[in-house]
Amino acid sequence: MLSREERVEIFRSLFKGREDVFAHRWEKWNGGVSGYAPMYADQDKESYAPLTTGWIEKHLIGTATLGVYPLLQENTSNFIVADFDGDNWRSGVQKFLDVCKKHELPVATERSRSGKGAHVWCFFSTPYPASKARHIFLTLLREAGCIDPLEKNEGFDRLFPNQDYLSGKGLGNLIALPLQGESRKRGNTVFLDSDNDFEIVADQWEYLHVLERVTPELLDRLVTLDSPPSEEVRKIQKSSRFNKTMVLTLGSSVSIPKNILPPNLASYLREELNILNIGYVVKERAGLPTYGEKKFIKTLEQTDEAILVPRGFLNSLYAWLDERAVGYEIVDERRTVDSIGFARSHTLLPYQELAVAQFDASEQGILVAPAGAGKTLMGLEIIARKRQPAIILTHRRQIYDQWLERIEHSFGIPKPKIGQIGGVKKDARQPITVAMVQTLARVKDMGSITAKFGTVLIDECHHMPSRMFRDVISKFPARYRYGLTATPSRKYNDEKLIGVYLGDVLHTVDKSEMQNARLQTSESTSEGDAVIVRATNLATPFGTTSRDFQLISKVLSSDANRNALIAADIAHEARGGKKCLVLTERKEHAEMLRAYLRKDFETIMFSGDLSARQRAFSLQKIKSGRFRILIATGQI
Repeated sequence: MLSREERVEIFRSLFKGREDVFAHRWEKWNGGVSGYAPMYADQDKESYAPLTTGWIEKHLIGTATLGVYPLLQENTSNFIVADFDGDNWRSGVQKFLDVCKKHELPVATERSRSGKGAHVWCFFSTPYPASKARHIFLTLLREAGCIDPLEKNEGFDRLFPNQDYLSGKGLGNLIALPLQGESRKRGNTVFLDSDNDFEIVADQWEYLHVLERVTPELLDRLVTLDSPPSEEVRKIQKSSRFNKTMVLTLGSSVSIPKNILPPNLASYLREELNILNIGYVVKERAGLPTYGEKKFIKTLEQTDEAILVPRGFLNSLYAWLDERAVGYEIVDERRTVDSIGFARSHTLLPYQELAVAQFDASEQGILVAPAGAGKTLMGLEIIARKRQPAIILTHRRQIYDQWLERIEHSFGIPKPKIGQIGGVKKDARQPITVAMVQTLARVKDMGSITAKFGTVLIDECHHMPSRMFRDVISKFPARYRYGLTATPSRKYNDEKLIGVYLGDVLHTVDKSEMQNARLQTSESTSEGDAVIVRATNLATPFGTTSRDFQLISKVLSSDANRNALIAADIAHEARGGKKCLVLTERKEHAEMLRAYLRKDFETIMFSGDLSARQRAFSLQKIKSGRFRILIATGQI
C-alpha cells in the first residue's frame, strides 16, 4: 500500500501545471455563487502562492478544492485533457477512447466534479508544446466524430489547455484537480474503467502509479497524423475542389446540397444556428438540475445529401453569400395557392397603415406592437393584402376565440365557415383557419393541412423559442410567414430564435404613435403612464434564502402586509372611478386579492382553469362593463 507521501508525490507529478501559482475554489456563504481564483501569498495580492504539499493534502481530504493552470510559461504543458459533458458524454468519451486506442495513445478517464461529464487525460513524460498537443487531440476528436462540421458539440466541450500560447494578459484557463475528498464520496472526480462500463477504478492510487506517460517521440508521430474525414466532412470538402453555383431550394426550410457547401459557409452556419441555451448555462452555474435540457439549441437539420436552414435566416444567408461573391440560384418551392380576396369592414388608423405597409414587399417578418395597438387587426390586413388562404397559429384558447370573433367582424365570415383546429376540432378550411399550436403538434400527417395555405401568421411569436412552436412552423412551406408580438425580448435573450424562423423585425409600433392616434380620435385622457414602486418590507426568518422559485412565489403571495398594500392601491384607483386590471401569476394569489376587494367592488376573477361556461359568462360581464376590478392570472 502506498504511503501518504508517495500518493502526494504521484499526484504532484501527474497533475502538474504552473508551479508558481494555483487556483482555489471559493463559494458564497449561501451556496448561490462559486468560482475559482488564484491564490496569493500576501494580502495586497502582489505575488502568487505556489502549490505546496499542505494544500494538496487539503484537496485530497476534502477541506479545499484546487485547480491548476496547465499552460506553462514556455507555452508547453505536462498533459492535455478533453472535457465532455451533456447527457451523452459516455458515448462521446467511448468513441474518443476507441480512436486513442487505435493510435496506441494511453489516456485516463475521470468523472467530473458535477458527475455529469468526464475528463479524458493524457500525461506526458516531459513538457510538450501545447499547440502540438492540442492539434493531436483535435485531430483524434474529429476522427472519432466528436466534432461535427455543422453542429456545436453536445458531448465534447473543450480542451485543457484551451489555447496554444499565453497572451501575456492572464494565466490561461484552469482545470479542477481530480480526487477531491468530498467529491470522491459522491463518486465524482475519480478515475473510471472504460472497459467495465465506466465503473470506478477500485484502487485509484495504484491505477495512477502505473499509468503510462506519453513520450515526445510518440507525440511527434501523432502530430503528422491526418485523420480520415467523416462522411459529412468529405461531402463538404468536395465543394472546395471546384467552383459551382450554389442552389438554394426554398420550401418549408432552405435546402443546400452538401456537395456544394463551402467549408467556410458550414462554419458560419454552425456558429450562427447552434444557439447557446442560456437557461442551461444559468442552471448549470447555479448547481441546479439540467436533465433533459441541451446546452445548444440546434436549428440546423441534415439529410443524407443536404442541410436544412430555417427560412427566417434567409436574408442573413443572402448577405453572407453576396459579401463573398458566392454565386447562387434559387429554386422556389414555397407554397402558393389560388389567389383569393377578402372583404374588409375594418379601417386602419394611420400608425396601423404605416405598420402594415412595411409588409407589402416582404414575404416574411415580424411586427412588434404594444398591447392595445391592434395587432389582430393589423394581422388580418396583412393577410388580406397577400390574397392567399391563411392559417393563424396561437397557443391560448382565449386568443384563439378572439381571432374567430375578429375574423367574423372584419371579414364577414361566419364562425361555422372559419376553419378551426383546436382540441377535438381538426377542420382546416380556406380562406382562413385558426389553429392551436398544441393541436397541430399532435397531428402526424401535416401535409393535408399545410397544402391549403399560402400565408402563415403566428400570434405571440415570442414563443418561437419553444421546441413545439419551431417544429410546427418548420412544416409549413407557405410563401408568406409573419409573426406578431408585443414582447420580442425574452428572459434568456433567446429572441434570436424568433428571427431565425420568421425573419427580421419589419416594423415596431411606437407608443407615441398610438398616443397621437388617440388624441386625434379624442380617445385619450390627459393622464400619462406611470410605474410606481412600493417598498413592502418583506422579510424571511433568519434571512433564509432559496433557489426554489415556487417556494419564493408562495412566500410573496402569502405575505399579508404585502397583499394589504396591493389591495389598498387597487381600491384607491377603483374609488377614483377607474376600472382596474390586476395581473398575478398564481391563482391562489388572485383569490387572496379578490377576498380583500369583493366586499366593496364588483370583482371578476379570470384564470386559466375556468370551464367554457364560466369563461363565457365572465367574458360577457367584461364586455358589458359590469365590473370595477378584473383580477387575472398571466396564463389566461
